[in-house]
Amino acid sequence: GDIARPLSCIFHLAPRCKPSPKMQAPGDTRAIASRIISASLTTCTKSGIIDWAWFADACAGIGGARGHGQATSQIQEGLGLVLISTPLVDSRLRTLWAASQTHVLADGAANRLFHECADLIPDIIVGDFDSAEARVLQAYRALGVDVRDLSHDQNTTDLEKALQAASQSGCKRIIVAGQFAGVAGRLDHTFGIANALHRHTDLQIAVVGNDSFMCLLRSGEHRLLVPRAELRPHCGLVPLGEPCKRISTKGLQWDMEDSSMEFGGDVSVCNRVHPSQGGVVQVKTESPVLWMCTLPRSEVALSQSVASKIQHSSGPANGVAQTKAPMVYNLGVIVPAFVLECLQATGAPLWEAFHEHPFVQQATSGELDPLCFEHYQNEEVAFSSAYADAAALLAIQCGDRGDKEFFLRSARSCLNAVDGIRGELRHSANFEHEPFQQRDQTTMTTDAFTDFLRVSSTKAEHPVEVAAALAPTVLLYIEGGFRVLEKLGGRVPDDHRYAAWLRLYTDPSWLEYCNEFLARLQRLASEASDSQRDSARQLFLQCVEHEVDFWQQAVDRPRQPVKS
Repeated sequence: GDIARPLSCIFHLAPRCKPSPKMQAPGDTRAIASRIISASLTTCTKSGIIDWAWFADACAGIGGARGHGQATSQIQEGLGLVLISTPLVDSRLRTLWAASQTHVLADGAANRLFHECADLIPDIIVGDFDSAEARVLQAYRALGVDVRDLSHDQNTTDLEKALQAASQSGCKRIIVAGQFAGVAGRLDHTFGIANALHRHTDLQIAVVGNDSFMCLLRSGEHRLLVPRAELRPHCGLVPLGEPCKRISTKGLQWDMEDSSMEFGGDVSVCNRVHPSQGGVVQVKTESPVLWMCTLPRSEVALSQSVASKIQHSSGPANGVAQTKAPMVYNLGVIVPAFVLECLQATGAPLWEAFHEHPFVQQATSGELDPLCFEHYQNEEVAFSSAYADAAALLAIQCGDRGDKEFFLRSARSCLNAVDGIRGELRHSANFEHEPFQQRDQTTMTTDAFTDFLRVSSTKAEHPVEVAAALAPTVLLYIEGGFRVLEKLGGRVPDDHRYAAWLRLYTDPSWLEYCNEFLARLQRLASEASDSQRDSARQLFLQCVEHEVDFWQQAVDRPRQPVKS
């Protein structure tokens, strides 16, 4: 179907309200519910096939798990959600939260939910509490949350404690939500999660991150429903705990028939879901195997641009945006109220000037002169260095530790990007033209941009001003990346001249970073004065203007004066 379908603005799904203690179900009712759920599971497996369709239903709205429409998740009776402390895009968390009946936080996840999604109230928090902040736990206790300190148990992980709590609450199907694929280098956590699945084979557990999901398939026949199979998502099957002597599959690009798998022998990796089966994958195995699959990028289904939101949104009244709830649109970006004010102050024509610039259009088509692109990269080194300086100064100005850590990571990422660009410039043999001769010099346009970033970060009265001066770069590039995907039919061809650069801005991690950045900007704005917010809106506008000029100086490179 058409990738660019019209879609009206939607808002966050309303969170499930926390009932008062008097409204809690009595123990006998919960026991009855548990028996009903168990009976339901027995019914669905009488044919010998263990059905995982419930997972696709819970993920409805994540890239259109059962299609391409809007979020349609409904609460599933007996479905538990366990939140771990690793990052998760807000929109994904809320989709899964809305589909779940019971919500359990594993230790440090309480900090993340409390600071980033204060409107969501869990049922249970459990762990040894070596990570959860005492004030956060106290706040949740005051709201009637069941907080269980199990610090005496050091033989199980926080996740295992949370799974046990969910199971005791009557959940036989559980979604574990949070990045799990070696986050921050902690591959040990990934193995710990896999081990937890192996220790709870009596439950159906799916682990969901921003870009992938996995589940343990115990011995037997399984039916999986994979979201957006037409995108041919990558997948794999590996034995867990013991060799798998016999396994057969249907619905994969490379199916297995009575095959065997073991570490040190053959395993199924780098496979793909075949679209011919409509996303249905069947697995018959004699031993437990771990199923892993990439999740679709819901951002590919790009609908309306940010500019269209500016044009059709009601303007601010008395400096306060009429839209109080964060805006969500189909590429996955969540636009809080203050960011919407900034966008309205900027205006759609200027925003579109960035996305419709000849540099962007030619880079997308692959027709951009390589010498112009190399010149752009040279200027990008100076820009990224200045951006890193501003992000580091912003971290110093922030009072919240989470904000400090986030913006310091931003600064470090920019410095890593500088190293990567410099390395690419040192090996410019891929370009047909002579290398740019004045690599150590920058244009006056770049100097103006870098001066703007450094001055904004040193003279700001409040951190919101610095964050607003940095925000357009993040938001412009995430939208630009998915406009590129739209024009290229949903994927960047391997042989595209600028494939590596284009893929950088279509990576799901950019979306995650963008949403977290904007959420922190919103919180900073709520703490600032009216005059400081006015200043921040103006700095947001000026950054967009600099970004447009930054494209232009790359196109005008032969005629652009450089600093001597």
